[in-house]
Amino acid sequence: QAAEWGHKAVAITDHAGAQAFPDAFAAASKHGIKVLYGIEANVVNDGEPIAYNPQPIELEKATYVVFDVETTGLSAVYDSIIELAGVKMYKGNVIEEFQEFIDPGVPISAFTTQLTGITSEMVRGSKPEKQVLEEFQAFTEGTILVAHNASFDIGFINKGYEKNNLPLST
Repeated sequence: QAAEWGHKAVAITDHAGAQAFPDAFAAASKHGIKVLYGIEANVVNDGEPIAYNPQPIELEKATYVVFDVETTGLSAVYDSIIELAGVKMYKGNVIEEFQEFIDPGVPISAFTTQLTGITSEMVRGSKPEKQVLEEFQAFTEGTILVAHNASFDIGFINKGYEKNNLPLST
């Protein structure tokens, strides 16, 4: 389109990655225009914790659980966990897996389904939140907890523990 309008160059800014760059390069080369590349990058805060229950042990010798939560929204106060999953690792090997849905008691929004791939039908009839959280506590007992977005995930888990009178993760 830029070439049809007589532009000699076009700028493209990709969000959180560079997926559009190859297609932009190919299209610009085909039509004889220049591309100015930009990126809106996500920068990791080095001060943000990624491990909970840390131990003075080399990770390759530790037993740790890499986990993730899927939720109905972004607020641990107002939203709920709808899936809790993790893999227990030891010496770089998966030694145990955990995955449970939780029925939030309300229909899952189209936005949440689009984001997570989880539908109301998938969670209907699942174990209660308290039971899943108790099982997750047993699964993670004595392990280091690791997550991609640990503060978010631990926030939801601890809010669930608090609502269900269970001990918090530290």
